Amino acid sequence: MATILEKLQEKYPNAEGIDDARNIAEAVAAINGVGGRGAGAIADQIEISYTVSFDAGLGTGSIDSMTGTYITPITLPDGSDLTAPEDYEFAGWATESDATEPDVTSPYTPTEDVTLYAIYTEIEEEEEPANP
Repeated sequence: MATILEKLQEKYPNAEGIDDARNIAEAVAAINGVGGRGAGAIADQIEISYTVSFDAGLGTGSIDSMTGTYITPITLPDGSDLTAPEDYEFAGWATESDATEPDVTSPYTPTEDVTLYAIYTEIEEEEEPANP
């Protein structure tokens, strides 16, 4: 997966000697007359987008991939399109397939192409109150 810096260097070959993505983005913004260091202006100029794919993990179902930019966060799906394993419920998303707890929050700002994995937690049975 390409880093932001690598994508910027690819898009702007003259920036090869610049080793910091922010410096490249600020230079591009200045050259194009948008000035300032505003994230929105920079994002409009560099137009780097990332694909966020979703894996149902231990569940079933599918969710279409989404595209987000380095600056613009995306709202992650709530898992309602997935079917959790029996006695489990959707708990959130993680960046590792073997994760046991969610580690990604929504809104999510992708910084590279990524697959997020559905995480499920066991449904706890409610205890019945004891009879006196």
